[in-house]
This record gives sequence, C-alpha cells and structure tokens, in this order.
Amino acid sequence: MLALIRVAALTTLLFTQAARATPVASTVTTTTDGAPLPKGFPVRTLDLTTLANITRALGVHSDTSDVTFNPATLFLCNDLSCSTVCQQIALNMALVDECVPTTIFASAGIVQAANSGLPFPVLVGTPECASVAQIPTVNECFNFGGTELSNYDILE
Repeated sequence: MLALIRVAALTTLLFTQAARATPVASTVTTTTDGAPLPKGFPVRTLDLTTLANITRALGVHSDTSDVTFNPATLFLCNDLSCSTVCQQIALNMALVDECVPTTIFASAGIVQAANSGLPFPVLVGTPECASVAQIPTVNECFNFGGTELSNYDILE
C-alpha cells in the first residue's frame, strides 16, 4: 500500500511540475539599436512606484519569455515621447523574473503588430528595480515624469 502511495505521489509530481520545452538561456543577446517607435502612437505619462514583494511563478520554468505566438518588442528610448533612436528588446527572447540593467532611457513602449496585449507584465525602473512602472498597454509610448530609468523586468 505504501509503495502505491509513493508511485501516485511521484506520478503527480512529474505531471504537475513539467517544464516547457524551450531552451534555457544563460546569456541572451536580445537588443538592437534602431528607430524610434512608429509615428502616431499615443504618448502618456506613468508614475513610478516602489516595488513591494513580488510573488514569482513557482515550479520549473524557462528563463525566457514565451511570446512566439504573438511577438512584441520593448523599445527603451533616450528622449521623451519615444522620439529618438531606441534600444529594442525582443520579448520572445528576453530574460524573465530578473531585473535586467540596460542603458539609461527616458521613455518606453512595446510594439506588437497584432495589438492584442501581453499575457505577462513588463516593468521598467530605476537601478535594481527599486522603483518601477508597469507598461500597461502595447503600441503606446510612456514617459516617466522626467526620471531616467535603467532597468526592465518581465514577470512570468
């Protein structure tokens, strides 16, 4: 009887903690320098908040986001209103659950051709993500009240 319980417990563990079949990346080059956000995107201002305790996803998971079904690109721009050359980060290859340092930026946006939104939050913030703002929608540019930011985080 005890052996049967152990087999049932092991089977349950194996089927409920299965990992996705995406490769685990220790170093991912996901950035390119390019043009500003496409013209005509609305511009709004977001306030930063202090990052409280975040509950990360439990169990085994890939360390890159999985948006291959509907790809999107994070634009981190030097000037306000996403009006200059922006660093571009392909979200389908970006690290998740990690505050990633990058160059200093004043505005940001997410470009997604399908305009359907993302199934996970994307945060931008100050060093070590001490203060952050969540980018709430795609295909829109966000300023951050003149604060220079230098990190991003994708939560899974």
